[in-house]
Amino acid sequence: MSFITLQLLTMNLKTLPLAKQISFTSAALVALIVLSLVGITAWSTFKAATQRTERAVSTQAEGLRQTMEIAYKLSENSATQLADLFEKQFKGELVVDPSQMISINAEVQGPLVTLNSSPVTGNFAIADNFTRVTGGVATVFVRTGDDYLRISTSLKKENGDRAVGTKLDRNHPGYAKVIQGETYVGEALLFGKRYMSKYLPIKSSDGKHDLILFIGFDMTQLFGDVQNAVLNTRIGETGVPYVLYTKGAASNKVMIHPTLKGDEFKELAASQPDLQTLLDTISKEDSGMTQVSWTEPATGEQHTEFVAFSKVPQWGGATIIAPARTSEVFSSIYSMTTLMVVMGLIATAAIALILFWVTGRLTSSTKGLTALALKLGNGDMTARAADEVTLGNVPTRNEISLLARSMNRMAESMEQALGAVKRSTDQVQVASEDLVETSDELSKGAAAESDAASGMAAAVEEMSSSISSVGESATQAKEVSNKARQLADDGLGAINSATQQMHKISENVQGTAQAIQQLGEQSREISEIALIIKGIAEQTNLLALNAAIEAARAGEQGRGFSVVADEVRKLAERTRKSTDDIHGMIEAIQSSSGVAVNNMDMAVLSVKKGVELVDQAGRAMNQITADSSAVAHSVENIHAALLEQNQASESIGQQVEVVAQLSEGNLDMARRAANAVSGLKTVATDLSSILKKFQVKNM
Repeated sequence: MSFITLQLLTMNLKTLPLAKQISFTSAALVALIVLSLVGITAWSTFKAATQRTERAVSTQAEGLRQTMEIAYKLSENSATQLADLFEKQFKGELVVDPSQMISINAEVQGPLVTLNSSPVTGNFAIADNFTRVTGGVATVFVRTGDDYLRISTSLKKENGDRAVGTKLDRNHPGYAKVIQGETYVGEALLFGKRYMSKYLPIKSSDGKHDLILFIGFDMTQLFGDVQNAVLNTRIGETGVPYVLYTKGAASNKVMIHPTLKGDEFKELAASQPDLQTLLDTISKEDSGMTQVSWTEPATGEQHTEFVAFSKVPQWGGATIIAPARTSEVFSSIYSMTTLMVVMGLIATAAIALILFWVTGRLTSSTKGLTALALKLGNGDMTARAADEVTLGNVPTRNEISLLARSMNRMAESMEQALGAVKRSTDQVQVASEDLVETSDELSKGAAAESDAASGMAAAVEEMSSSISSVGESATQAKEVSNKARQLADDGLGAINSATQQMHKISENVQGTAQAIQQLGEQSREISEIALIIKGIAEQTNLLALNAAIEAARAGEQGRGFSVVADEVRKLAERTRKSTDDIHGMIEAIQSSSGVAVNNMDMAVLSVKKGVELVDQAGRAMNQITADSSAVAHSVENIHAALLEQNQASESIGQQVEVVAQLSEGNLDMARRAANAVSGLKTVATDLSSILKKFQVKNM
């Protein structure tokens, strides 16, 4: 429960203003310190008081023990001196005659005892004289059996009669000693009076009979003095020592006490465990210290006492008990502790009020800091706090002042930083817009470059297909040229063989004319193909030039493509030159074909004229053979050029494919760059919107 209460108090304390928190916390700490000091002081004081009281009661018990012991020993010494004096009265012949019995009183008879022939039995002169001189009492005992009979005495009974004829009580503390022939010196209670006594065993002159000389003096006055000394002793206000009998028949009876004298202490202790424990401790130890709680029978009041006890071997075996009540011992400590607690609480309250006032004055200056923090939190970076904090009207330079200056510097730094961030954000926003436009243009250029590369690839593929067709035609032209040369050779052989075959010459010449016409037609087709190749080469050259321009615009990434485009342009130029050569050759072939046709026509006419024209036909055939060889050689060149052009077109196709792939990559990177720039623009816009929430000078 206390832990929950402490938690609730802590939670409530957290909701209080700082000044009250400091005041309450400081007051609680001061109160804790004060209460701790009070507790420690009280504990040490209680401990010291306990030790002091224990020493005091022990000292009192020991002092009273010594007092009683000294008084008792003085009485013993007096008894010894008086006994010596009384013994001197019996110097001489002491005779006991048991045969002569003398009436001591009306009821008792005793043996005749004489001293120097003077009777002692029934003679009280010596005893009375002793009493008159010393104030004590004296008795002469004679042994009869196991008893000792008083035959002469000055001792009186309670009723005032002389105690002659009485016997020594066998329960007397001295009986056991004197019957053994030993002297007994000590206290004796005789006929209601307390005596310090000495019992001196003596023998008759013949040594056959035992007698006892007794002296004693009344200890009532001495006991009263001892009792007064005990009862007049005070330990505290009400602590009075008392004495118990702890030996003999009177054991556990109260010897000295203000109200319980003569009572059975054991009966009082029967219902009170602490008192019974005290008796048990006394029975085992000669002295000691303990604490006892008991109830007073007369009033029913309960008391707790420090108790010291000390045994006195004399006085019949007594034990002095010195008590001191804890309520009296600690009453002043209770008062002092209460006063200290009250003063501590007053001091705590005063300190709390002072702290509340001081912290209130100090923390009142934090309101400006709180307002500054709120303004800064709301985005007003132009707010400032006062650099100096005052306690009353006195400026202070404490931690709050340092905090105020630090917060002002922080606000200035934040204002400058936010201004710089705002300016940088504006620049980033403008730059991002430019980058967006540039990225769009780059994307468009990359797309156009990709489309151009795709178109170039298609054109190169078409050119390669056309070159393949031209190659096939050139192969056919080669075959035709070979056939023409073979025919020319056959014609020349026929002319040389015989004239009889002239009639076949006409047919052969006609066939040759047709072949030459066909060759002319094929040459014309080759010329057309060469023109087409030339157009393709020019178009390729134009595309390569455009690709080089686009590669230059692409910058570093287009450098490789520019090299490829330059190589394509060179190949296209070579192709154009080759087609020009082919065209020239074809024109020559066409011209030769025309001449051959004319010659064949003339040969046909000449055949009709006869053999005279054979020589001319032979020469013509020789010319045809030479021209056929030239045509075959040209066709061979065309075929080789076409093969080279086909390889070049395939290489161009591969390079154009690489260009197309690079263009696709450039397009993808351009799109990604555009997306990144768009994201950067969005971030710059968002950051600018956030910065608009802050109020900063010149922003």
